[in-house]
Amino acid sequence: MEYLFAGREKELQKMELFYRAIENQTPHTSNLLILEGEAGSGKSSLIKHFTNTLKTLHHPQPLIGVVSCELFSRESSFLPFFQLLDIYRSQGGFLSRISNLEQFNRVVGEVAPAWLKMLPIVGNAVAETVATIRNNQENRYKQNNFAPSQLLDTDVYNQFLKLLRKISEGNPVVLVIDDLQWADDETGHLFSYIARKLPETNNKIALIGAYRSYDMKSDNKNLLDAFTDLEKRKEAITLKIPPFTVEDISSLLNTFAN
Repeated sequence: MEYLFAGREKELQKMELFYRAIENQTPHTSNLLILEGEAGSGKSSLIKHFTNTLKTLHHPQPLIGVVSCELFSRESSFLPFFQLLDIYRSQGGFLSRISNLEQFNRVVGEVAPAWLKMLPIVGNAVAETVATIRNNQENRYKQNNFAPSQLLDTDVYNQFLKLLRKISEGNPVVLVIDDLQWADDETGHLFSYIARKLPETNNKIALIGAYRSYDMKSDNKNLLDAFTDLEKRKEAITLKIPPFTVEDISSLLNTFAN
């Protein structure tokens, strides 16, 4: 799909400043940028133009993952994050260097055992080898009288965060999820969890989320409330993408004609 870009130069500049602050590990920098706008306001083309800019102008080149939530996949918990891990593995860095099951079991099994079964390079053998780890965890949970659901959420979220930090050790990481108005509950919870926890440590991880304003209010109010809270805590930056002006549309038409 070809993306036309016009009328969003100011927003693009703000996105580049956001990334540069993370790349330089500027103190008190938010790791989350939110793009809010109605359908057709140019959010997706802005994301495409921004990520293309990162690939050509920044060294080391960041690992960039861009995915979208789908209206008809809300029953598939965490699906955007599974897709992101597969994208990062194909780009190089930490995940791509794992060449055999033994390495995978040793490294990823220690960092994020709860995510093993869903990664494309994992076979049943690896999933079975970490069963012992999970059983030991469950025994610890019982000894400490923790609620299983509470521990499951905490473990899954924290393990993904650890894996994300591991991936970013060699290259900065850019994680983009578009159409968050259609995010399943678990995806929304994990996304906001990562945004809350990342500022606690030095890292080069940029989170970008985009959503349709009207649909977000009706379809995913809990995630919208989480974003509002993050913004109040100065842990998120929101860019409101306005409708295109007549001049913007004229510029787009000229770009298309050329």
